[in-house]
Amino acid sequence: MSAIDLNNINRVLVVRLDDIGDMVLTTPFIRELRRNLPNAWITLIVSETVFNMVELCPYVDEILKVNCKARCLTDCVRNFINAIRFRKHFCNSESYDLAIAPRWDVDLHGASILAYSSKATHRIGYSRKVKRSKKFLNWGLDYCFTDLLYDNKLKHEVERNLSIINFLGGEVKTKKLELWLGSEDISFAKQQLSGFRNKFCIGIGIGAGHRRRIWPVTNFIELALKCKDTYGAKFVLVGGPEDEEKGKQFSAQLGEGVIDFTGKTTLRQTVALLKYCDLLVGNDTGSKHIAAAMEVPVVEITPHPFSGDPSRNMSPKRFGAWGVKHIVVQPNKALSPCSETCRAQESHCIRSVKVESVYKAIGKLLSDHEKAIAL
Repeated sequence: MSAIDLNNINRVLVVRLDDIGDMVLTTPFIRELRRNLPNAWITLIVSETVFNMVELCPYVDEILKVNCKARCLTDCVRNFINAIRFRKHFCNSESYDLAIAPRWDVDLHGASILAYSSKATHRIGYSRKVKRSKKFLNWGLDYCFTDLLYDNKLKHEVERNLSIINFLGGEVKTKKLELWLGSEDISFAKQQLSGFRNKFCIGIGIGAGHRRRIWPVTNFIELALKCKDTYGAKFVLVGGPEDEEKGKQFSAQLGEGVIDFTGKTTLRQTVALLKYCDLLVGNDTGSKHIAAAMEVPVVEITPHPFSGDPSRNMSPKRFGAWGVKHIVVQPNKALSPCSETCRAQESHCIRSVKVESVYKAIGKLLSDHEKAIAL
């Protein structure tokens, strides 16, 4: 526990610059931070990609956005340059009492620099010593913080984020995910899905942030055809602009009973669409966490092998669907030359996940769900 007195904290900065799923898993932390600091001014800084999803968050007073990606080394260098440039914002604002960068893993987005630039009296983050790769890639960044956490035990990222509340001497009352929609988002989803009313609707997370996480679209098509025959299922495809070709291919093969939203919605609209699905089947990507936040059961397809290192950044132990019924379908072991996790630049280890395995997982999840309803 830190020596920080929450009674003396009036202005707080939270820096969360990474991806959609990471932000969803941070929502319990944001809520519990507000619960422990009911009168503080809280500023949240996020990436431009995530901004729309958190725009209506009721627990913060201000949301700022930064242009940052982390797909390659050039992106990472640009992120740190952008973070340094963002310092100008803090010159024109009141000083912060507390700045928090919740990310436990390697900082590739410049969150540490932003926390330091805020000149907050207390700056909290996870030490680079918590992970071997972070120790190497984030050399020197521990100096950005006044208070460091050194916890390197295996935890789900929700638990990891909430550990900061405990470190501050605060109390965590609930660990539930949540996201926030406007009436226009709800209306959009209801209108778009009006033809699927009272039908069994499966959301399909067909894409992912990295190609190694993408199960072949031909497998999704084969799976969907089986679900269509067995359950009379309808399908809602979600994804970004980079998934549009896969969406077209899927729709062409399935015919009726598919609505393809890849590249066509805002993040909040995607949240609203998944809210009205009965199940989400998809890759290890943001849609999995969005579905969980909407209390929708999840079947996750991941390249991370069952025999792999549970501390890696595709591990279901760290990033599995939180707070809902879910099943993870994964390879028993990595394909050569991968070992502890999939390191390929293309779809590789995930290709060993069979359609039949995912189909059986869907059946089991639905069977368990029906039993729960009966009880």
